[in-house]
Amino acid sequence: MKERLKQRIAELQQESDRKYEEKLQAYEERQRQAGKQPKQKKAKPAGSKIPHKGWAIVIICLIIWGSVVLSDYWTANHRLQEPVFAWQVASQADGVGIYRGVGYRVELTGDFLPGGEPVKINKADFYFFGQLVSTSEQKEPETAEQ
Repeated sequence: MKERLKQRIAELQQESDRKYEEKLQAYEERQRQAGKQPKQKKAKPAGSKIPHKGWAIVIICLIIWGSVVLSDYWTANHRLQEPVFAWQVASQADGVGIYRGVGYRVELTGDFLPGGEPVKINKADFYFFGQLVSTSEQKEPETAEQ
């Protein structure tokens, strides 16, 4: 039974191919009679396949994630402010606020209100996948001695 099915499928495929060729030849003949050159099919160069859409999505997600990490890094370490995209997971009594993002952590040291909002940030530590990447401290303004 399987052999008959395979044979029937092959026959249908051949018939379909034959009909396609007949239609193509008829189209080309009509084009010639109308004085037009039939369009030639362009051969695709080897290796010109479009990459799988999944890779494009992965790359776009990585670019967005990288932008989020860089934004929080810049905000915490260079501006000494709360990170924008990370969420606060702890605010300790000794003045340390811990913020977590996807793949990174920011520890801010300074003065915090009881609700966890920072009033003044003196030091920021940025951890990327558990490794300390950068530390920055607020410099005390120098007073002019008279």
